[in-house]
Amino acid sequence: MRRFCTAALSLLLLGPVAACLAPWPLGDPHPGMAPVADDDDAADDDATDDDDAADDDAAGDDDAADDDDAADDDDAAGDDDAAGDDDAAGDDDAADDDDTTADLDGDGYVPPEDCAEGDPAIHPGAWEVHCNGVDEDCDGVSECDVCGEPVGVLEVPFVPSSWNSSVSDLGQYPWLLYGGTGPFYFETWGLGLSYMDSVGLDLSSGAFDPWLEVRDGDCVLIESDAGGADGSWIVLSSMWGGQFYVVASSTGPLQAGAYTLAIQNRSF
Repeated sequence: MRRFCTAALSLLLLGPVAACLAPWPLGDPHPGMAPVADDDDAADDDATDDDDAADDDAAGDDDAADDDDAADDDDAAGDDDAAGDDDAAGDDDAADDDDTTADLDGDGYVPPEDCAEGDPAIHPGAWEVHCNGVDEDCDGVSECDVCGEPVGVLEVPFVPSSWNSSVSDLGQYPWLLYGGTGPFYFETWGLGLSYMDSVGLDLSSGAFDPWLEVRDGDCVLIESDAGGADGSWIVLSSMWGGQFYVVASSTGPLQAGAYTLAIQNRSF
């Protein structure tokens, strides 16, 4: 009778403790028990594949073959310092990468000289299209200055109502102007007017339909005329005189050929 009471009392006292212990997978150590074989701190702790064992320098561990210091690791073949990696053939610093000498667009230039590899129209020496926001010749600047390189200076005739003419060829220079249907060849002429000058400007051509512009000394457009086959005509009067620019171009994209730019003294 005493043994039965003792056993019953033990079950009553241990029951709440056992109920608080979480279950564990079969085969795993019981919580609170010492680790078993192949554990990091147990018997056979120096066994194969253990992190703290004699074999810690053996196959399959962190200091042996196939690890970070041996074949196929980060210092051997196939890694970041060997063939096929970032410093070898086919990588970012070698053949077929971004720094190669391959001319992919066939324009005769390679990076970094070619600032747009893949577009054959953009390379050093390409004709610059003014005012289109694109750096065609890879000089680091998208040109928008139609007044920067005049081909000549127009001379106002001394005698009123008389004319002076200049002849040139549109398209002989690599100057292009961007437009809605362009680009267009253009040539610019300088023009200096005196106090109270008035002149007439006439652009004519048998090769293209003319387009004529007059710009002030800051290259700001003052007036333009698309005369078509009949030529373009602009009358320019200046109260105070000054520097002007006359731009000869065409109404059609990339039209070229000989033209005549005539200036008449209209001062009386």
